[in-house]
Amino acid sequence: MEKEENSQMYGIILMSYGGPESMDGIESFFTHILQGRKPSPEQLKPITAQYVALGTPDPLRTKTKRQAEALEYVLKQSGLSEVKVYPAYKHAAPFIEDTIGQMIEEGVTQIVTLPMTPFYTEKGVGQYQRTVQEELANRQQTIPVYHIDNWHLHPEYITVIASRVQEALNWLPQSAREESTIVFTAHSQPGTEEKHEVYVRQFTELAEQVALQLHVNNWRIAYRSARHKQNWLGPDIKDVVREEAETGSKGVVACELLSLTNNIETLQEIGKDCQDVASKVGIHYVRTEFLDDSFDLICALANITKEKLSRLELKV
Repeated sequence: MEKEENSQMYGIILMSYGGPESMDGIESFFTHILQGRKPSPEQLKPITAQYVALGTPDPLRTKTKRQAEALEYVLKQSGLSEVKVYPAYKHAAPFIEDTIGQMIEEGVTQIVTLPMTPFYTEKGVGQYQRTVQEELANRQQTIPVYHIDNWHLHPEYITVIASRVQEALNWLPQSAREESTIVFTAHSQPGTEEKHEVYVRQFTELAEQVALQLHVNNWRIAYRSARHKQNWLGPDIKDVVREEAETGSKGVVACELLSLTNNIETLQEIGKDCQDVASKVGIHYVRTEFLDDSFDLICALANITKEKLSRLELKV
């Protein structure tokens, strides 16, 4: 794509974990996650069963694509005409590396990275960012790159989260609503809190701000996906549900803060797994809806993006 001299073309790369495009791609997707090692039939069987039970195409993949389309539309409608938003994945096509090649071919002159998760980890957001920089270097390109990160406390984003929590609270029967606890969750990490200081701080900060906006005091944080509880960040959310029942709470509202988008892992862990625990201990349980490609989220992301460009004194 040829551009007029001195014109700017902004490429926003929406970075996500990725997911299989079809049932046939489940094995290759997890082979990529396992760095080239194919999962055994015993490992693959329960994973495939989860996708079958889901009954829809992988939501993380489809909704990330829609988020990109919606974000591009809103940015253009708000005055940023020379912009294209590209979905790109860590473990599935289009891979981040391939997307960089497409951006170069299409004449992008400024690259902005936007991870679809608000918290920083070295193996998460950090790896996404390094992949972009390394691929540009491999292609001997000097296109400027600007990273949007540390956006977890943006006021519009907090408001979006708070609205979902309020809707979940309202869903509980009135008899349980006033004696319920909000449990904010995120993926656990191996090691101590000190090792993951930024991650834990950002997680806690966002939970605090959402609770503050809702004027609630009965909240706590918990983690999911810990492989070995003694070596990973805790407490585990299933244990928290049990504790809340033991201490007299009548309900739990679970709010996922790491994953903006519906995905099979989180859906299982704070969905069916926790619902089963809550049923056994006799406590009401409801989770907040994923933000997915909702209008209020897209508007918040558009403003986060525009504010970043304005701070960099780029043409917006």
